[in-house]
Amino acid sequence: MGLVSKSVLLMYVVQISPFPMDLVKAEVQKYPNAKLMWVQEEPKNMGAWSYTRPRFEATLKKEGSGRTIK
Repeated sequence: MGLVSKSVLLMYVVQISPFPMDLVKAEVQKYPNAKLMWVQEEPKNMGAWSYTRPRFEATLKKEGSGRTIK
């Protein structure tokens, strides 16, 4: 069984420091109606979210759509 939906897009950020705000902003702007969610493969290493969340929020604020990331 695989992913059947055509309404899901996965993007990944390989390097989080320095945070690539311009690249993230450019990708987010390609999908103006998308809901944004953070996922990571290492559940025991939860530090990445606490580091990247304020950077994602600042990027989305600059992008100007009013969207948030969960």
